Amino acid sequence: MTLVELYKQQRGSQEAEQLAAALTEMARSANFEELVDLARDGSLGRSRVLLLDGLVKSGRLRARPVMEELVDDPDVRAEATAQLRRLQRMSKK
Repeated sequence: MTLVELYKQQRGSQEAEQLAAALTEMARSANFEELVDLARDGSLGRSRVLLLDGLVKSGRLRARPVMEELVDDPDVRAEATAQLRRLQRMSKK
């Protein structure tokens, strides 16, 4: 069983947060789309906030439209907004 499969099974639990953190640490361009799908899946709850940092680290420019979409999601709104600010600061460097 993959980390993604385990994460999907642990909805709303402390284990889900730990698995999301592990997925974030593994984030890289190669699994960007998989992380996007997980971040968009509202059924996975608030643990998704941990994925947003990984998306920005692994995809930077590709992460912006995802963050813009997720600011409308009440579970991850604050983190998506923070990551958009981070992307804006990074683009100025």
